[in-house]
Amino acid sequence: MKKKVLLIGGGGTIGTAVAEELLKKDCYVDIMCLENHVSDNENLRYIKTPVTVEYLRGFLADKYYDAVMNLIHYPDPEDYLAMHKVIAPKTGHEIVVSSIRALGDAQHPITSSAPTLIDLYERGDFPDEEFIKRDTYSISKGVIERYFKFATRYKNWTIVRPMITTSDKRFDIVQYTFDEPVSWARENKTMYIPNIVRDNYAGVEWAGNSGKMIANLMFNEKAMCKAFMLSTGHRLTWGDVANIYTELLGLKVEWLDPDEYKAKLGMYKWPLKYDRGYNREVDPQEMLEATGLKPEDFKTLKDGIIIELKKLGVLDENNKRTF
Repeated sequence: MKKKVLLIGGGGTIGTAVAEELLKKDCYVDIMCLENHVSDNENLRYIKTPVTVEYLRGFLADKYYDAVMNLIHYPDPEDYLAMHKVIAPKTGHEIVVSSIRALGDAQHPITSSAPTLIDLYERGDFPDEEFIKRDTYSISKGVIERYFKFATRYKNWTIVRPMITTSDKRFDIVQYTFDEPVSWARENKTMYIPNIVRDNYAGVEWAGNSGKMIANLMFNEKAMCKAFMLSTGHRLTWGDVANIYTELLGLKVEWLDPDEYKAKLGMYKWPLKYDRGYNREVDPQEMLEATGLKPEDFKTLKDGIIIELKKLGVLDENNKRTF
């Protein structure tokens, strides 16, 4: 029988990529989202709705899914866990979406056992108490991971840690994101980037690769009660990533020393210091062994960026920019 999957908040970058891979596997896919998507596939259904605990409880009352993934981010992890308690008994496999940003800079290359920022703080290796108290993304993800590893009574979960995910909605170069590389290239503007991150491995991945990894972890007994890094292990630095956009778009990039950068732009304190500023080299072996995928099953980041730029009409069929 066909597998049935529910993607909550699945109308964005990662959810769209996962759905595409699941449809290739002949699955039924329901997506709850706020976007005005229309399906042209009989196996894909969009349900436009805000998703509350009460709504989800009513929706799932007479349903069961082979896999459920909740892609909504909750600044308060208790809100996520309330959703989990509704989801867990109604699915054979719950995919828990964490992030590379939940992790510190203590393991190279990064594997599933890498300590979170919370782990590092508690053992005295992360001194920024203000960040621990005020951050609503990295720390929330770390708390949620800890709950699944040590507290939930269910044994049907898998934690996935996506990288910064490149799609037609998002192109990242260190602190620049969304359409900024495209719009800045169009306007012939120069991006200023601190040179202290130039040679750091970039925690960036193409959405299509991430979707393939998640779809192959779903319904997979080898993935149960484990965490996986969603990276192909490409070993590109931020300098390499910037060069891709320079080659494809003619984007101007200038690397500044920290004092010059701070004087010109100020500092994007936390994302730059506690994510983009870390070396994000990832060992993909655990994911490859669990899924049976091989490195050649994935596209390079450059090829993924080309695909997404063509969707926007920024590149033509010969990969030449259209502006």
